[in-house]
Amino acid sequence: MLQDLYRYLQQLAVAQNRTVETQVIAVLSQFKQEKREQQARILADIYHSRLELPSDAPDSTTLLQEDRAR
Repeated sequence: MLQDLYRYLQQLAVAQNRTVETQVIAVLSQFKQEKREQQARILADIYHSRLELPSDAPDSTTLLQEDRAR
């Protein structure tokens, strides 16, 4: 399995005119960037899907106090 991965990285490196070491750095950098973009999309989705409460809704502290009083 490791040999297959190394051969694949060698092929990528040759195709990109890079050393294997440089190719590994490029692949990891690309992965890191893709992860950052994915996280940013997820956070944006969470932000845009927030629940809008009515202005007269009680705050969470009041609700907790009422619940604990029961």
